[in-house]
Amino acid sequence: MCWSCDNPTATMADALRSMQGLIDEHGWALQGVEGEGKRPPFTYTVGLTRRGLPELCITGIEGERSAPYLNEAARELVSGGEIRPGGSVHVLGMHFEVVEMAYAPAHLNTAVNLYGDTITGWQLVWPDRHGRWPWDEQWAERWAQPLLGELNA
Repeated sequence: MCWSCDNPTATMADALRSMQGLIDEHGWALQGVEGEGKRPPFTYTVGLTRRGLPELCITGIEGERSAPYLNEAARELVSGGEIRPGGSVHVLGMHFEVVEMAYAPAHLNTAVNLYGDTITGWQLVWPDRHGRWPWDEQWAERWAQPLLGELNA
C-alpha cells in the first residue's frame, strides 16, 4: 500500500517530512505515481537534486518493478557513472536509453515540493519486447510508455 493510504489523516507536510527522512537515510527516495485510465504509472527519484544531479524517471512500469532499476541507476549516477542524455545505460541486465525530460517539474511533483521548480530530470526509456524504441515506427507499446522529452534533446 502507498504511504498516503497507510496514513489517511496525514497532511502534505507530513508526507514531505517522511520523504525527506528517507532521503536523509538513503541519499534519495522513490516516488511512484499510479496509472489511471490511459495514463500509465511512473516512478521517479527524489533527492538527487540536492547533489546537483537530475532526478531519474521511468514511465510505464509500476513502482515495485521499476524501483531496482532506478536505485541502481541512481547509484551509478551518484558515483560519477557515464549516464547522460543521448546515451544508454545497462542496469541489472536491462538496456535503457537516457532522454532529458523537456520540463521535469510538470511530472516530478514531490521533487518540486522539496527543491523548487528548477529541478531537472532524465527519463530511462525501455525497449518493447521486440527491442524497438518509442521513437521507432513499429514500437509495439506506444500507449504504455510516454516520452517526457525528445531523443538526443
